[in-house]
Amino acid sequence: MFRIGLGDAFSFGPDGQEVGLQMLCKNSVDGGVAASARLGWFRFVCANGMIVGLEMGRTRLTHTPTAHLGNLFEPLIRQVQIASDDQSTMHRWAKARVKSEALRKWVDTDVAEAWNGLAASRVWSICTSGRDASCYMPPFKKDLPSRREVRRAQAVPGSPPMAETLYSVAQALSWVASRRNDQDECESFQREIGPLMAKMEER
Repeated sequence: MFRIGLGDAFSFGPDGQEVGLQMLCKNSVDGGVAASARLGWFRFVCANGMIVGLEMGRTRLTHTPTAHLGNLFEPLIRQVQIASDDQSTMHRWAKARVKSEALRKWVDTDVAEAWNGLAASRVWSICTSGRDASCYMPPFKKDLPSRREVRRAQAVPGSPPMAETLYSVAQALSWVASRRNDQDECESFQREIGPLMAKMEER
């Protein structure tokens, strides 16, 4: 595995923690697993993939006699040209203030429906305390995700005690999405970050 950083032209850090555009490449020694490459924004304080909108790109290359590395990288390299759109999005989020009641309604509806109740409670916990949540207390009591009692877990690196901007909200989504146990579920959650942020901006 190796990472290719795209340098200062593709870096951003409104909260003092750098986010940079990187290409992450993986390959297997024996050729038993396809080579893969993904292009996305990574937050270096916690190796947390910060996905702005959809992940910019992902490609795979099966090990065959006719395989050529150019087929793995060329589709991603072309997408670097639109990276400035992502930077503009992050700049806008960093300036956009968050209203607590709008955040609560968004967590209880949009996030809970797209993901699940516990994931929504985790997002709420991070946005309102800077700490992740590990489980409900008590486990079977029914309530809205923002109103459930949770067991506080670790402090999320770089997360403020209270999310005041959309940028901090996006970081909370990214933290929860990138820590799913199943890789397919992780990627599914990451793909929802862009649509969820669009709904939050509408509130």
